[in-house]
Amino acid sequence: MNSPGKLHITVAAAPDPDKARVDLSDEVRLSKAALLYGDEVALYSAFSDVVLAAREQTKRTDSELLELVAMEAVRTGADPSLAKAYAQRFENLLRKKHRTRAELIELNKMRARVKRLRKDFESSTHAALARAGGVEFLELADSGRVEVASFGDAMEHLYGGREDSTVEQFLEAVVEVLESRRTFPLFDETTGGLLSPLVAQGLVHPVGATAAGAKEVGLAAGLAVRLPTFDGASVSQILELREALASPLTRFRAALAKLSRQIETAAWDQDFTREVDFVYRTEVAPAVLDIEEAVKRNRLASRLLEAAVRRPAVPAGGSAVGLLLAHATDVAPILTSVLALAAGGGALAADAVREWKASKADIERNQFFFYRELDRRL
Repeated sequence: MNSPGKLHITVAAAPDPDKARVDLSDEVRLSKAALLYGDEVALYSAFSDVVLAAREQTKRTDSELLELVAMEAVRTGADPSLAKAYAQRFENLLRKKHRTRAELIELNKMRARVKRLRKDFESSTHAALARAGGVEFLELADSGRVEVASFGDAMEHLYGGREDSTVEQFLEAVVEVLESRRTFPLFDETTGGLLSPLVAQGLVHPVGATAAGAKEVGLAAGLAVRLPTFDGASVSQILELREALASPLTRFRAALAKLSRQIETAAWDQDFTREVDFVYRTEVAPAVLDIEEAVKRNRLASRLLEAAVRRPAVPAGGSAVGLLLAHATDVAPILTSVLALAAGGGALAADAVREWKASKADIERNQFFFYRELDRRL
């Protein structure tokens, strides 16, 4: 990634020490916001290797699955020798070319047991992923639009207890992002909490353009996540909207690039969210309200009705359609007038349609039309 001329965003989410279990909600939420606003997205997560490895475990062969049981026994402090002996016996029977009747019966029983073990393992793995937000995380990883970074050996993390090494690699990578010019960072609160004191003490030196870009994409993410339907939107919905709204996104980016200059707090500092709220209240919300009001005023039927009111009276017998409309007492008066103008209004009807199209185009050129459409279509 990092193609020339593309807006590249690096999402980074660190483990929250206050949470007892794996939680990927920040990774998912920020990555979806980055997909909407950016062109290319990288994801740094201390849990990424674990989640991807957990899915791969469900694809293991029967022998590998039994080895996994032995590794799990080591992790939990149980005696792994029984699991290892069982796995070795299963492997020997599989490889043996000429089995006795007793061995065939034993092998079939072992296969049935392994089948039950696999079913239980897959069920528990999928349940754990669902609780952690891993299903959406995997959708992001499989989309081809998010480059998921790797930190250390996932299997050692799962069964060897090397969490400290993973966090160290994660922190070093995040610092490198801040001190480079290749991407705009988008950090969760925990990552910001790790970096803020390092920056304040002069131990980390963010590049000026990177810090400015972090404010811009942080503002974009802050606006996206406040939409009531954003969290419930699927990754596929996000990608479809991103493609459909490519043109208005260009204007939206221009607006946020300017508005982000008003924000004095660094994007990784605690008060950044408050400044985003202020920008929303004073700039974004009023602009979206203007768009909504303009859309309500610019209805085609209303335009045609206004033209119909201005049009000189035409005898009902002036046309077959006019004669029909004159006797259509079950049609609403407004619709009758609009249809009559459309049928015989000529230049007035054409002018009304042109005015409607011109006004519609003006509305869509508003810099915040992208944001209004997100709210409407999600």
